Amino acid sequence: MNGLILAIDLGKFNSVCCWYDTSTKSATFLHARTTRADLGRDLTRQPVLGVVFEAGSPTGWVHDLCDDLGIPCRVANGVSKKKAIVALARKEKGTFYFV
Repeated sequence: MNGLILAIDLGKFNSVCCWYDTSTKSATFLHARTTRADLGRDLTRQPVLGVVFEAGSPTGWVHDLCDDLGIPCRVANGVSKKKAIVALARKEKGTFYFV
């Protein structure tokens, strides 16, 4: 399935949007304020196959915004990877190994 996927790195005040074109494997980035108006504008800027963003404090209302706009979205959980890195770091006595 070719098309655009929108990935959003949600921050408390500012976010970074990345439109990834699966056919050309190119990416376009844009900074946006983390507000309903700004992200709503960016979500509808061009048609996308779906949106993905990491779990965090604004996740709930961004998910609701995607639902309101009829855009499929997925929430990624980065906590489990962070826990694995911390556990491995403790096991190796302070040496960090990123997996």
